[in-house]
Amino acid sequence: MNNKTFVNQQVNQQVNQQSDIELQSKSSANAQPAKLISQWNQIWESLFHQLLRGSEPQVRQRRDRFGNVCWTAYDPASGQSVLCSTEQEVRIWLEQIRYR
Repeated sequence: MNNKTFVNQQVNQQVNQQSDIELQSKSSANAQPAKLISQWNQIWESLFHQLLRGSEPQVRQRRDRFGNVCWTAYDPASGQSVLCSTEQEVRIWLEQIRYR
């Protein structure tokens, strides 16, 4: 193999490597905006759902350390919360805050 052939092979190899790097760079550059758009969509959906349910009372059934059922309720509109021992108590409280 003469020097000219060897140099040509080296140049071609470097050009091919550079092309591969550019292709990888372009594909990752295209993936970044798509990832960013996906993240923004997730943030928007989360915010939208928070705003929709933001004024609705939140009720949860819980168990204390002894296994007894209790109910907690929170009204974001008034900032009030209550701890009840029965579902009926929670329903009464919800009716009371609705008509205040």
